[in-house]
Amino acid sequence: MKQVGSALLGAVIGLLAVLYFILYPEAWSIGMIVSMVLYALVSFALTVLIHEAGHALFGLSQGMKLLNISVGPIVLEQHGGKFLFHWIPSSLGYVGRAMMGFSEKLELEDMRRRLIRYIYGGPLMNIGISILSIVLAFSVWHHPFLLIFGLLNFLLGASNLQPATVKSVFTDGLVIKKLKTEPLHESALLLGHQILLEESRNTDVKQWNPALIDTVEQLITSGKDPSATSFLHTINYFHLPEHAEKAASVGLQTAFTRAGKTDDLYADIADISYATALFFTGRLASYPGIENALESIGKLDAVTDTKRNAFLSYIQGDIQNAVLLLKKAIELLGVWHPLYLRGEMEKKLLHQMIDWMENEKTTIS
Repeated sequence: MKQVGSALLGAVIGLLAVLYFILYPEAWSIGMIVSMVLYALVSFALTVLIHEAGHALFGLSQGMKLLNISVGPIVLEQHGGKFLFHWIPSSLGYVGRAMMGFSEKLELEDMRRRLIRYIYGGPLMNIGISILSIVLAFSVWHHPFLLIFGLLNFLLGASNLQPATVKSVFTDGLVIKKLKTEPLHESALLLGHQILLEESRNTDVKQWNPALIDTVEQLITSGKDPSATSFLHTINYFHLPEHAEKAASVGLQTAFTRAGKTDDLYADIADISYATALFFTGRLASYPGIENALESIGKLDAVTDTKRNAFLSYIQGDIQNAVLLLKKAIELLGVWHPLYLRGEMEKKLLHQMIDWMENEKTTIS
């Protein structure tokens, strides 16, 4: 069915392009071809911006607040009542994102309805702009830029409504499908927004409501949604270093389970989180096949990759290099990071890991 939809989408776009150039032929030349390429590049950037602006506007209409919006490496973040710009290429598989959060606690059904409207905002904005642009191109202003701009908006809007996964990123269509079909208390998407709300109120995760942490742990260990493993970071922040065995027990069922080396962000998070918990239990170096398990972690995220290399150095007895790598991970987090946002909790955990390693080095000496 998805292949049929993609074929129809391509056929419609092709038909409109052919019809336009039949009705309004262009004098083709090298200069014209270069212009068409430039039109496409500019149109693509504007199309992504329109898509994310659509999410943001629909989200605001649902009582959400803007956390950050990005197009390519350009990130606009709202923090402390100010708007801040960052230049950070994302390695998480998306070319644009509008991240929104709720300002107040809602009933899950109400949250689901509002999130569905927010997610629909991006594709609907693209499709609305595409219809307007194509109509204008065929009626008022016969210019190839307007046609290309309209067709790209139509392509992004319509294709994004199809349920699919690109790397570890869900299309809007898949997010909408999950929100509509998954039981309220088993929805990782809803739980993610509950976590965002809790974090916006208190960055000290150890002060969070234990009931929320219990819900996160239950969803992770149930195995019903692989994307729930992205919350293992939160579990580590809550339990480590004092309750390392508890953190390890939560990650045990999902970590080091992939077959071979694959680009899977959720598997990477599960593996590095479990390795971190094992480190604080003192069992990392003795874990069977640990070096091969760590080597299987992908390179989608530079922070995760650096932490993995730090663990490998630690296992090999090079504590000094392991500490240097953990310090590098803190630098990579910077002021803002696509996966960790402001990264306060991750930085705190990394500093705790450094302290443990340096204390161990002092004890050995």
